[in-house]
Amino acid sequence: MPLLRRCGVFARCAFVSGSFWIVAPVAAADVAQYGGSFRLNATLPGDQRDVAIAVAPDGQFAAAWTGPDGGGLSTFVRFYDSVGKPRTREIRVSDAAVAEQTRPSLATTGNTYIVAWTTGEGTSTGVQARRLTFGGRLIDDAPFDVDARGPEFSVAHPSVACSIGGLCAIAYTLSSEEPDFVDALVRRIDPSTGTLDPEIRVSPQSARNRMAMLVQPDGALRLAWQQPGGEFNDRVMTANLASGASVPNAAVLVGRGSSPRIGGDQDGNFTLVFDLMTDEDETDRPIRARRYLANGTALGESFVVTTDSANRSPDVAVAADGDFLVVWQGVDRPEDEPGVFARRYRADGSPVAAPFVVRSPTTGSQLLPAVAMDPDGDAIVAWADDARDGAGRESGVYARRYRSMTPIDLSLIQMDATDPVVSGQIWSKQLFLSNLTPTIDTPQTHAYDRALGSGDALTIDIEADAEYVGTGLQTSDFSCEPVDAALVRCHRARGLEAGANDYIELRFRAGSPGIVRSRVTLTAAQTEGRRSNNTDPDSTRIVAP
Repeated sequence: MPLLRRCGVFARCAFVSGSFWIVAPVAAADVAQYGGSFRLNATLPGDQRDVAIAVAPDGQFAAAWTGPDGGGLSTFVRFYDSVGKPRTREIRVSDAAVAEQTRPSLATTGNTYIVAWTTGEGTSTGVQARRLTFGGRLIDDAPFDVDARGPEFSVAHPSVACSIGGLCAIAYTLSSEEPDFVDALVRRIDPSTGTLDPEIRVSPQSARNRMAMLVQPDGALRLAWQQPGGEFNDRVMTANLASGASVPNAAVLVGRGSSPRIGGDQDGNFTLVFDLMTDEDETDRPIRARRYLANGTALGESFVVTTDSANRSPDVAVAADGDFLVVWQGVDRPEDEPGVFARRYRADGSPVAAPFVVRSPTTGSQLLPAVAMDPDGDAIVAWADDARDGAGRESGVYARRYRSMTPIDLSLIQMDATDPVVSGQIWSKQLFLSNLTPTIDTPQTHAYDRALGSGDALTIDIEADAEYVGTGLQTSDFSCEPVDAALVRCHRARGLEAGANDYIELRFRAGSPGIVRSRVTLTAAQTEGRRSNNTDPDSTRIVAP
C-alpha cells in the first residue's frame, strides 16, 4: 500500500514504486495583500505624481512618475524586484533642459521597458519616449520624438502598450485651436530598435484625453477613447487595428462615460473600465466595466463596479486566465478626502467581494491610481499620496502588492527511506517538492512559475542531528552543502513551474541509538503564505546493531 502524506492544504501525496504522485488538489484561496504600502520615489521634496506601472511576467516591475527637477518637472523611472525591493535608484529619462515633462505611460515586453511622456506646456507640447532594460540601463542615448508638430499643435496624453511577444505601440492625441480639432493617433514601435512606424489616425476629430490601448497576442491593437457628446454625455468608443493594417475598423460604442482604460488576458479577451459623470457636482459618478472577446464581441452589457459618490480615474489589469482587478479614485469616508479603492473579479465577471480600500489608514488624499498585473494575477497598485511626504501636502508616489486569487501553492515533505536505522549505517531522507498551482496552457506563460518568477531561488534547509554524507538519487537542479554540523542547505537556482514536482535524496550516517529529529523548511521569493505547507518536521529512530 502506498505511503500517503498530506502535502499542504490543497492535496494529498503518494509515494509508489519510486514515483511521487499528487492526488486531488482543491481550489486555492482568494486574493490577499503582500504587506503594507511602500514609497516608490526616493526624492522627498516637491510633488511626485502621475504614476504608471509595468510588470514583467516574472513579477519584477517598474514605476514611472512625474517629479520635481530643478525649476521644472521631469519623468523618472525606478525598477523593483518581484518582492517590491528597489533594484535601482530613480532614473530621470526625460531631457533636463525642458521645463515640463509629465504624465508618463509605461509598458514592457518582459525584457525592454518603454516609457513615453508629454513634453512642453500650454498649447505647444509633444510626446517623447525612451527605452530601458530591467536594471535601469538606458538603451537610447537621449529621448526621441514620437510626435513633435511645433507651436501651433498640442501633442499629448501618450499611452504605451506591449505584448509579451514583443509587439508595442504608442497612442496619443493631437489637437489645435486654429483650426479646432482633436485627433487620436497611434504609431507602432519596434522595442528592439526603437523604430517608429508611420502614424495612423484612429479617431479623427473626436478624441478627448488619453486613449487606452491593448496589444493583443496576434499584434492587433485594441483602442478605446472618450468621444465628446455634449454636457455629461461623452461616450466611450472602441476600435480594432489589425496587425499590419493602416486603417482601423469602424468604432463601436461601449457606452456613455469617460476616462476609459483597458486590460487583456492571454487570449486577447479584454475588459474596459470607465467612469460615468451624470451631474455637474459629481455626486453621482459610478465606475462601470464591460467585458469583450478578443474579436470585439461584447460579453453582455456594462456593469457597475461601484456606485459610491465622486468616483473617477479607473484603471484595470487582467491576469492570463482572465481574472481582473479594477482600481479607482473615490470618496467614501468621514474625512471626505479622495482615496484609492479596488475590487477583484473572476474571469466570468463575477465579483470576488465588495470594494476595498487600498491604503489604510486613509488619512489625507490618495489620487490617480494605476494597476498592473503579472500573468499569474499578482498585482501592483500605485497612487499619489499627499499625507506622508512632508509639509505643505506635497505628494509622493506609493504602491501596494496583492496576491493572485490563485496563489502559488508550494508543498515540501520529507520521508525516511528506512525507519528504524541501525547505528553506523547510512540512511536516506527523501524530500518531495511540489508546485500544486494549476498550469496555464500557453507557450508564453507556462514557464513563469505561477508567482515564483524564473529568477527566484528556492532554498531548502534541513536541520538534523546527524552526519551529512551527501546526495543520492535526485531529479532536480538542487545543489546541497552543509552549513554546520546540524544544518544542510539545498539551493535551486530557478523556480519550479506550475504543476511540476522535484525530488532529492539526502544521505546521513546514523549516530548513537536514540531519536534523531529533523525539520525541512522551504523558502522562496513568493509562497502562498501558509508557512505550514513549506515546513515539515520528522523523527528517525536509531537502534543498536
